[in-house]
Amino acid sequence: MVRVEEKDGVVMVEIYFDDLKEEAQRALLEAYGISDPKEMNWDVFPIDTIETCEEG
Repeated sequence: MVRVEEKDGVVMVEIYFDDLKEEAQRALLEAYGISDPKEMNWDVFPIDTIETCEEG
C-alpha cells in the first residue's frame, strides 16, 4: 500500500514491506537476519520514506 502525501510543497512516498515483490521481501528479511517482518514492525510502519520538494 504505497502512500503518497503532499504538504507544503513536499511530496512524501511511503513504501511498505507488502509493496515489495516476494524476491525482494526474502532478500530484505535475510539481510536483517529475521524471518518475520513483524520483528521490525514492517507490518505497520513503512520500510522507507522518500521525500522530494516540488519545483515551483
